[in-house]
Amino acid sequence: MKLTKLSLIACGLTLANGQGLYNISNLYALDEESSPISYTMGVRYGNDDNVTPIGSESANGNSESASYVSADISAGFSHNESNYSLSAYARAGVIHYIDEIDGVDSSNPVFGGGLNFSYSFNDRIRFNTRNYVNYGFEPDYERGIANDRRSELYTAYQSNNDIGVRWSERFATVHGVGLFGADYGDGGSFHSTSLYNQLRYRMSPRTVLTGDYAYRINENSDMHTYSVGMEHSFTERTGFGAKVGAQSISPDSGESSTSPYVHASLNHKVNQQFSVSGYVNYGLDDNFTSLLYSIDDDGSRNYARYSSRKNLRIGMRANYIVSERMELFGGVAIVNSDYQDLQSVSSSLTGMGIDDSSAMIYNLNIGFRYGLTNTLSIVGSYNYSKSSSDEADPYDYSRNRYSLGVEAAF
Repeated sequence: MKLTKLSLIACGLTLANGQGLYNISNLYALDEESSPISYTMGVRYGNDDNVTPIGSESANGNSESASYVSADISAGFSHNESNYSLSAYARAGVIHYIDEIDGVDSSNPVFGGGLNFSYSFNDRIRFNTRNYVNYGFEPDYERGIANDRRSELYTAYQSNNDIGVRWSERFATVHGVGLFGADYGDGGSFHSTSLYNQLRYRMSPRTVLTGDYAYRINENSDMHTYSVGMEHSFTERTGFGAKVGAQSISPDSGESSTSPYVHASLNHKVNQQFSVSGYVNYGLDDNFTSLLYSIDDDGSRNYARYSSRKNLRIGMRANYIVSERMELFGGVAIVNSDYQDLQSVSSSLTGMGIDDSSAMIYNLNIGFRYGLTNTLSIVGSYNYSKSSSDEADPYDYSRNRYSLGVEAAF
């Protein structure tokens, strides 16, 4: 199915090839097989029973439900040669709410794209760039750009660019620069720059040991990350990577703090029909440190601002081709945030004894694609979100979304 190939490119679900000092677990998330450019066009009808989940139930006493129609077009391709690999995708669309919702425009454009490129100058030096941009409502749980649905459309981006140098058959270094951030219409934007260095030592054809140091420059703090790890290819179909270490953050105001750091990821292709990937990440983050604590009857929002936030992110994605016509896909994400070292509160919260707080969200999505012809398919999906907080009432909500439509791939 053409769309299967396109979705794999878009999601970055790739395999470990078990070869070389750099790509033992496909570190750079590049597709292994070349494919011609593929296009898809889709139209869907759906229902969202909580269109503006943050604050909607607290402010109005009930959630706001709305039906919607969405349309989009996507394109993607990959190309590999002996000395370079390239994969890219792009999509654009619109979401139109049939029912009128306060604070949400009836028609909302959405778009996004990604570009991964790897080039070997010779058998020792390699350049890599990995880029992502998205404009829309929804968070990206894996990248950590946001934790929850925003009422305003926003642009999020990430770019990592590095040079790898192989000094011997077993030892290499990687030096890079990363850009990461989001632009919001409500003044909650952030931007950061990171400088990272990695040592890579190949113990065996399938195992590489790593040592990492990253320095991240944020708008309101500086952060250092130190870690050691391993990348291992169990088979040509299964790649695993893990890092453990420590992070320290120094905010412009407030106390410095240190936290353990853990990251692990797994890509596994069970067979030609079934692929699965997962990740776990725990560490510090100084973005989105303001927690929406309550909403007054007149709609005024009250925030508690903290120096740091500890995040635990767990996720998994899967894709299963049942037959030539039927494809199933789905995923789950869990994000737990602990807000620490209170810095300031809105005037309405003064004297309420507010201290450290936490928030958690679960997100589940499942869907199917059934091919009517070689180009036309019926698609359906269901998404469930559940959010909770020990202190912040606006984060206590649930949300269900259903959609059904048709897609054409060519």
